[in-house]
Amino acid sequence: METEIADNLIYRRELSLTALDVDRYQRLRMSALFRYLQRSAVIHTTELGCGKDRTLERGLLWVVARVRIEVNRLPGYEDTVELESRPGDMMHIIFPRHVTLKSPEGEEYLRATSLWMLADAKTRRMVFPARYGIEIPGCRDDAAIRDLPEIREIHPQREMIRTVRYSDIDINGHVNNTHYPDWLDDLFDEEFHRTHFWKSLQINYMNEIQAGSEVHLGVEQAGNKVLVEGRTDSQVRLRMSAEAAPV
Repeated sequence: METEIADNLIYRRELSLTALDVDRYQRLRMSALFRYLQRSAVIHTTELGCGKDRTLERGLLWVVARVRIEVNRLPGYEDTVELESRPGDMMHIIFPRHVTLKSPEGEEYLRATSLWMLADAKTRRMVFPARYGIEIPGCRDDAAIRDLPEIREIHPQREMIRTVRYSDIDINGHVNNTHYPDWLDDLFDEEFHRTHFWKSLQINYMNEIQAGSEVHLGVEQAGNKVLVEGRTDSQVRLRMSAEAAPV
């Protein structure tokens, strides 16, 4: 059951986590969280006057460049959570968006920041929003995540090859950003997931990945800190930085 409220520059949504949102240990999946982040961003951006009539129907695509999640505790199956999403101040061509997830009692489960840009659907190059009259007012949030740094080149200790399937592809014709957390999860065995959760996760999306691609996912791990790099034809497509914590 969901209730949605758009209130000026803050979008609020109350939801109850279903079996589709959690893993076998009844903890919120990172990929499900990313889907909620994406959906709230799309809905609120439309509410603020920058929906598909001003973007997709004019040959523009919203693309996410970076996402960072910082977790205090993951909610679980059938928990009621309150999602709050707000735009940050525009930075030239970058549209930040800040999200918090809380319990009805006010406990903060996690916070997230994502950086969005507009791209030309044909050339796949970034565009200047001002040329298309697109502007989204920002909402001050002193507690928001500010640092989404570069992720360094890794020194892989092991590798998995993943072939991109049709079901990975979204409306923009490339792997949807919400699939990558599942790729991270699949690099680790069940015992790891039974005893750990992701305390932080950052994904830097560097180049799009299309159907049929063979993605070489290299893993570098030191204790609970993990770096992942995805390459196709020697070109870096994404990098992830994650830290696990004991349950």
